[in-house]
Amino acid sequence: MERRDVVVVLDVPDAVAAARLGASPDRLESEGEAFHAAVRAAYRSLAAERGWSLVNGDADVDMVSARVWSLVEPLLAG
Repeated sequence: MERRDVVVVLDVPDAVAAARLGASPDRLESEGEAFHAAVRAAYRSLAAERGWSLVNGDADVDMVSARVWSLVEPLLAG
């Protein structure tokens, strides 16, 4: 049986990610907006180049869960 990997990138706009930060952000969470924008852009670019699945992480939790499951389930079935 062929082994297949799946990489799912949960993509969240920078402003939404910033609003979700906890009371005491860690070192990476404390980096500025430019850093976070560059990281997000890099992951989006990698997803496009490597065939990773990009999922809107800002959607309703049930929609995000359903989308991720739709990507993973076929690999588990076969």
